[in-house]
Amino acid sequence: MPGQAPLEGKLLGPPTRGLGDDALLDPSEAVNGRYVHLDVTRICCIMCVVLSSFDERYALMNTGFAWQWVLQILWLLCGICFGLSDRSYADYAGRLMKYLGVGLLVNWSAWVLNGWTWQTDVWGVPVQMMFVLNLIVVTALLAPIKSFWVRPLLEEERRLPVASPTEDPISAADSSRDKMLRAWLILGSGLIGIVLCSHLFLRPALIELIQAMHSRAEYFQIKEMMDPHQSSTFAVELVCQLQVCAAALWILVVSPLLFDKSLTAWMLFANFYLHRAFLGLWRTDLFSNSFCLVMIAMVACRFGLAKRRQLGKLVHRYWFFIMWLAGMLWSPGFPGTDGAMPVKRYGLVPQTEADQLRMVKHFATEALLTMAWLTGGQHMVDKKIFTVDGLSWVNEWAVVAFLMHTGLRLLLGSPLGWVALLAIGPVCWASSRSSRSFEV
Repeated sequence: MPGQAPLEGKLLGPPTRGLGDDALLDPSEAVNGRYVHLDVTRICCIMCVVLSSFDERYALMNTGFAWQWVLQILWLLCGICFGLSDRSYADYAGRLMKYLGVGLLVNWSAWVLNGWTWQTDVWGVPVQMMFVLNLIVVTALLAPIKSFWVRPLLEEERRLPVASPTEDPISAADSSRDKMLRAWLILGSGLIGIVLCSHLFLRPALIELIQAMHSRAEYFQIKEMMDPHQSSTFAVELVCQLQVCAAALWILVVSPLLFDKSLTAWMLFANFYLHRAFLGLWRTDLFSNSFCLVMIAMVACRFGLAKRRQLGKLVHRYWFFIMWLAGMLWSPGFPGTDGAMPVKRYGLVPQTEADQLRMVKHFATEALLTMAWLTGGQHMVDKKIFTVDGLSWVNEWAVVAFLMHTGLRLLLGSPLGWVALLAIGPVCWASSRSSRSFEV
């Protein structure tokens, strides 16, 4: 595979400057222009995806809290790579399109060879490639923000407000307090306005629109729109997704102007998980999740993450406590898959207090694990995995496994599908020997 694949941990842009302890990545930890922890994380996430694909019991039992960190960290990882990339979006998306084409071709071939009628279940063909398709759409939406907001702000010197020597300290403190109060009022009023507009105006309009499209639902094979009641629920879920994304955009626009830029990513993080806790799980939340998490990582790359280095050291020092806390938050017997969990939809599906508590604990665990990786991931991976042990070839195997595992599972099943995937390993190893990315 190419050394500069979008999903790989290649540092394509200039290292983050002037952020100090807030910098998301430490350039001194890079090896030949690559951040090893990004590659190792991606390999681990893809292995979890492949494992749960071949045996759904791993997903149903939420083995290793996989539902609470694998997909989320993959989105963050993609956001970091996108934030660091200096390529044009056309080049970036073009590479993703190649991956999308290969994955879809493999999956479609498996359907055809099995004699299945893929025309009646078009959305069943992409499977894992929906991740890549969603990434293309999300990065297309965020590319203008990256160009017109993130890059210019990166070049600015970080200026801290300094009181004039002749200014009365008490007056300076009062002025600073007033400015902070106004900043929170501006931010909060915008967020409240987004919530009100979403449910007073957008919600009824979208319900009416989707119900009007009911006759076309079968043509597009969108099951949620075929039933009138489900179409109303589907519309509300879309409103919730748009609300999360609109709130994130408002924070991204306003926060760097009113607060320290390194707080922006934390505000986006809080916005995302507060919405998750209050609105619950949605059947259609793939877009909002990817949009918000990619944005968080992209912004953290450019603006930094307040106190990132200090928090990262604590994560490295107390990783065992984080795992213990995740275990305590997890509800024993609570299913892992989104489809099996009790879903809270805005005012439509009543829940017991026990179910609500379980869901809040589920998202608390998710926030804990993603925050731990975002702040301390770079401290948790030893560079010698690649530089001494020579396992950089697993990078290429992981990408191939991601593209092909669904097709091989559908065509060969288990364990033959696993055998075929593992057989690709020696080929990737031989390929890496001829063009090594890391010097031993």
